Amino acid sequence: ADQFAINVDQVITNMKLGMQEGVVQPRILMAKLVPQLESQLVDDPKESAFYKPVRDMPADFSEADRERLTAAYEDTIRTTIIPAYERLNNFIGDTYLSAARDTIGLYALPNGEDWYAYLVRVRTTTDMTPDEIHQVGLDEVGRIHDEMRGVMEQVGFEGDLKDFFEFVNTDEQFFFDEAEELIQGYRDMADHISDLSKDLFDVFPKTRSAPRRTLSRAVGGRRFLHVRHTGRIATRGLLRERLQHQGARQMGHGGPVPARSDPRPSFPDHDPA
Repeated sequence: ADQFAINVDQVITNMKLGMQEGVVQPRILMAKLVPQLESQLVDDPKESAFYKPVRDMPADFSEADRERLTAAYEDTIRTTIIPAYERLNNFIGDTYLSAARDTIGLYALPNGEDWYAYLVRVRTTTDMTPDEIHQVGLDEVGRIHDEMRGVMEQVGFEGDLKDFFEFVNTDEQFFFDEAEELIQGYRDMADHISDLSKDLFDVFPKTRSAPRRTLSRAVGGRRFLHVRHTGRIATRGLLRERLQHQGARQMGHGGPVPARSDPRPSFPDHDPA
């Protein structure tokens, strides 16, 4: 906990230095950070997110240990954690926000273009320039669109690419009726990606991808299903997809994924037989 407070104070020091050198965060991002910090400023330590280990304390802990740990947590939250958040919140709200920038990209910072080019090289592990990377993206979009047009011709779809996107995004045959069917669809997709990845990568994490239902909640009268990949397939970070279970039950965002027992989607003016 003491190190947490030290880290927070170092963040404030770094932000002050950034203000002096003209390297500051976009205001639109910092404004969203303020309410997140304020949510940590509670009067009762029991209301803090940092109190969760106390609430989840193992049942086999002795009463003496429970009392000792509870008192230590409450004291640390009250005297160290919350004051650190308060210092950071006050600094951002009173000082940093007014110095934050209206621009978004790195281009607006000192040496921003060189900084961006360096990050492109680091993140892509290539020597390509940002413009070259961008062109790769444009070329890939063109290639994928051409393949989609090939599918349209193969199945006899009448209409342009925009019509095809609308069809696969809205036609009932591409939706799942049950949450478990949707999750299984993601399991199948994860297995397929894992097989394809063997031709692209040499090193893989030991933990396999395991999509599972973790949370279902209502948003605006609609219910959403969250699926988390607990493993990583040659990627950094967790893949999270928010899937609407009722109303729109489609896996992903627009791919033709039949959800029925017949694996062949049916298309207008086309005989699937």
